[in-house]
Amino acid sequence: GPDTYTLTGAGPDIFVSKLDADGGLIWARLLGGPNGEQGNGIAVDANDRVYVTGWFRTGCNFDPGGSDTTLTTENGADAFVLRLNADGTFGWVFQHGGTTFSADEGYGVAVDDQGLVYITGQVLGTADMDPGPGTFLLSTGSTNAVFVQCVDSDAAFQWAFKVSAGAFAYNVGRSIRSDAQGHLRIAGSFEG
Repeated sequence: GPDTYTLTGAGPDIFVSKLDADGGLIWARLLGGPNGEQGNGIAVDANDRVYVTGWFRTGCNFDPGGSDTTLTTENGADAFVLRLNADGTFGWVFQHGGTTFSADEGYGVAVDDQGLVYITGQVLGTADMDPGPGTFLLSTGSTNAVFVQCVDSDAAFQWAFKVSAGAFAYNVGRSIRSDAQGHLRIAGSFEG
């Protein structure tokens, strides 16, 4: 439209915007840190809450409202899942990363009719997939693997699994969808 709404990032940062049916801006949010972040997948649930997945390096503040909700990494890039409320305010965020440098990335996210959230991407090394106080480890050895993870709308862990293809380095889930019967469709790439 004719108006201007500017977001200014520190480097490659994440943005999320909501438009009306005519393409008019309702809101836009900036999420970022000093060393590069990327939003790769987005989904919306029946309550108009927004789920975003991607990856970040070093540190990233995921609260667009100005409060400090910074997550940090220890081994390069970590995957994240963020929920924003319908008005674009912060809901929750969690991360997971493996023990190997720069290999954990979220690419696809979907929400079903029961409010379950499904995430896919890639993981390398050993990563705790449970965002809560529990532990659910996926171990991939020295090559990366596709991960599929399920949490509920409050980020409570449900399950996770990996898919790998031998001793090759390029295995990644890129997109995920659910249907009314609770079936998942996952697309991506594998090597070997």
